[in-house]
Amino acid sequence: AQMTKQYQRQLQAQQVNIAQQRQMAEEARKKQLQLQYQQEQQRRAAAAAAAAQKQAQQQAQKLAAQKEQQRRQKEAQAEQQRKILEEKKRKEAEAKAAAAALQAKRDALVRQIKPWGRPGFALVV
Repeated sequence: AQMTKQYQRQLQAQQVNIAQQRQMAEEARKKQLQLQYQQEQQRRAAAAAAAAQKQAQQQAQKLAAQKEQQRRQKEAQAEQQRKILEEKKRKEAEAKAAAAALQAKRDALVRQIKPWGRPGFALVV
C-alpha cells in the first residue's frame, strides 16, 4: 500500500511536471509569436518609411527637372528676343544707311540738274 501511495505521488508529481512544462512551452510559443509580430510590424514600418523617402526623392527630382526645364525655356526665350532685337537694330541701321545713300544720290542728281545751286554760277535770262 505504501508503494502504491509512493507510486501515486510520483505519478502525480510527473503529471504536475508535465503540466508545468506544457504551460512553459505555451508561454514560450506565445512570446515567440509576439516577437514575430513585432518584427513584422517593424519591417512593415521600415518598408513604408523607405517607400515614402523614395517617393519624396522622386518628387524632388521631378521638381528639380521642372525648374531646370523652365530655366532653359526662359533662357531660350531671352536668346530669341535678343536675336529679334539685334535683327531689328540691324535692319534699322541698314534702312538708315540705304536712306542716307539715296539722299546722297538724290543730292548729287539735284546738283547736276540745277547748276545754279552752285556758287559762281550766274543765271542768264
